[in-house]
Amino acid sequence: MWRVVLLDLSARLFNVLETSKDIDVTDPLDDTMVIRLASRRAIKEECRTIWTSLLAEERYILKVAAKLTELQGAPDSEAVNMLMNKKLLAIGSTGLEIKPALFRAYVMADPEINE
Repeated sequence: MWRVVLLDLSARLFNVLETSKDIDVTDPLDDTMVIRLASRRAIKEECRTIWTSLLAEERYILKVAAKLTELQGAPDSEAVNMLMNKKLLAIGSTGLEIKPALFRAYVMADPEINE
């Protein structure tokens, strides 16, 4: 129960940041802004909280989406659906996309290195 509430609140925080008029996360020039924001301690801690609350299967799918690991066999459709329901994963034109941009930057930095 608390995990769902925490994930919902975290998703809302990231959605507010993503829709900020100062940051256009669809513009590749703003990648540096996203990386700078993602390096802030408070954002890292929030991302770490979300990351550690995910099931191992969900973390694996996110690592595949971030191209940190190769997909072994068929993807776990339940894990993909759960991530999509949590608004942490979407299907884009190039495949799976981690959402929001700040969480994507956190995952791409390989969070398990720092655990």
